[in-house]
Amino acid sequence: MSWSLAFLPFTMVAMDAILSREIGRAGGNAEARIAQVLGFRAVTTILAAVACALAGLVTEELPRLQQLLIVFSIALFGRSMAICTNSIFTAFEKSRYAFRQETIFRALEVGLGLVILLLGGGLLLVAILHAVMWWAQALLGLALIRRDFVPVKFRLDWSSTGTLLKMGGLLVVANIFGNWLTQGPIVLYRNATGDAFALGQLALAMQAFYILQGVPLGIGGASLPVLSRAVERPDRKDELFVSVMLRAGLMFGAAAGIGGMGAGPWFIESVFGTGYTQAGILLGPSLFILAPFTCALATSYVLVARGHVAANALSAMLGAVAMTVLASLLHERFGITGVILSAIIGNSVWAGASIAFTARDVRLNASLSLLRPAFCVAAGLLAFYQLQPANGSWLAMAAGLTALFGMAAVVGVLSPSDRAAIVAAVRNRI
Repeated sequence: MSWSLAFLPFTMVAMDAILSREIGRAGGNAEARIAQVLGFRAVTTILAAVACALAGLVTEELPRLQQLLIVFSIALFGRSMAICTNSIFTAFEKSRYAFRQETIFRALEVGLGLVILLLGGGLLLVAILHAVMWWAQALLGLALIRRDFVPVKFRLDWSSTGTLLKMGGLLVVANIFGNWLTQGPIVLYRNATGDAFALGQLALAMQAFYILQGVPLGIGGASLPVLSRAVERPDRKDELFVSVMLRAGLMFGAAAGIGGMGAGPWFIESVFGTGYTQAGILLGPSLFILAPFTCALATSYVLVARGHVAANALSAMLGAVAMTVLASLLHERFGITGVILSAIIGNSVWAGASIAFTARDVRLNASLSLLRPAFCVAAGLLAFYQLQPANGSWLAMAAGLTALFGMAAVVGVLSPSDRAAIVAAVRNRI
């Protein structure tokens, strides 16, 4: 399966973001845009599936492995088209369709796969089940789109293929650099030291960040169609989105970081044992990455909605370069914590560049969106570090969170309407 997954990105070319942007802008012309994207996706998927099968046949000599790779190549087509239907659901702001599809078919695949193994079936039957489930999900997804949204057609418009490839290519570049800014710390630390045990500690600490980053990713993905329509209408929804997400991102990341510094060592030791004490210490700093990451992500969605995909890619590249350059220097100075610090700085550079590019088109209130929440974050950190040495992490955490949210209430960082907008975005994603 891992072999076929290596070819999956070549079928997508960032079509999920393109779909959300184009359908959000298309209005009544959504049918034509979807037909164009489906046609393009079908061609790239067929090419990737054939390449996957041929590469497997050439590199593997055992007939059984060759059979498995052929089945997984067939599954690749179904999986790619199923993901495409999920992207269409999201573009129409109906993410619950995708959620139901994934829940039903993944549960069926796991359950039936266990039955096959218990009855003595081999890996080939499990692989065939895997392919059947993805094809069934793709076909049902297309049927739901035809029933509830638009007629399903596959059209390949060569005149616009170049535009799709250019936009998709730049989005892929941005995604690569963005992924490096989150996955890179582990790779950089592995290259900086041969200490496998410490690397495991860092990887465990970063898992909490990888889980929580799904929150801003989900909100941003669900908001892209709305942001794309806002470009065509002077309703200032993109301005509101950026302002709320910048404030919420800084507060969310700071709260997670302070909570991680206070409760992280106890939690990790309770779950994994005393051998992972260092992971508990690293948990808080790793969660602080959420603050600049959320700010960068929010503004990157606005840039994509406005068609500034080159600026979006450049912002992520600047952040990735900053993190990569600083990682070794900060590791020499601060040890393993320095690698996390380089990720915080790199994501901050990404956020700063993305905010600067966004501010060219979207009016931002710097005091409300950045300075006030930054002041609250500083107050929370000051309270934590003032009390932590003499009073322990729990009291320091309570003081830090109280200062963070208390100051936010005083300066008015998030109004009730802002909080309601965030909750609505999360519910829409689910």
